[in-house]
Amino acid sequence: MLLLIPESTLGYKMGAQKSSDHPFIKAFNYGLPKCAERLCQPWLHSDLIYNNLPVYTRLVKLKEYLWGFMLEVLIKAKRQEIKHNKESTDAESKLHQTFLECLIRSSGGDDGYTDIEIVEELMVIMVAGNDTSAVGASFISLILSRHPEVQEKFYRLQEVFGNSDRLATFEDLPRLKYLDAVIRETLRLYPPVPIIVRKVENHVSF
Repeated sequence: MLLLIPESTLGYKMGAQKSSDHPFIKAFNYGLPKCAERLCQPWLHSDLIYNNLPVYTRLVKLKEYLWGFMLEVLIKAKRQEIKHNKESTDAESKLHQTFLECLIRSSGGDDGYTDIEIVEELMVIMVAGNDTSAVGASFISLILSRHPEVQEKFYRLQEVFGNSDRLATFEDLPRLKYLDAVIRETLRLYPPVPIIVRKVENHVSF
């Protein structure tokens, strides 16, 4: 997923299929498992303990690198956006814009996103989409293997595509209701993110 997400989110090609030596990929591959380890080990939840471990120092450095990398990509994307005229009405460019481009075009003014807010959104997408899609697809395969009757109904999707090898289109989606049901039920039974680790530290008013 580290091949697809940066390209669709940032418009940046990591080259993950050819090599995993990119510092961004290394930072993610090291940082995410370490965060998961802390989450699953209650004795590491205390900042007093964890902040004095060697792993914390390395994670801080990786965080600084990731933020610096994201800001650099953001600055380059903004320059590119200015170059191509932010007010352009070119339908083709809007159709194939990345998530970062959407955020940039939504920024500016009193109600727009700041650079920090854009980077935070990008980091959430990068982290949330890294393993969740792969884990979800794996559980779908597991569910289908355990329930032959569901698998048999699943084969009826061939009625939509016939003998064609074409890719699914937007018009096909409303016809793939059983696929949608299987995906939703799998996510209900085996959610890739079963808990929410955020906590509110201050009173919030609306």
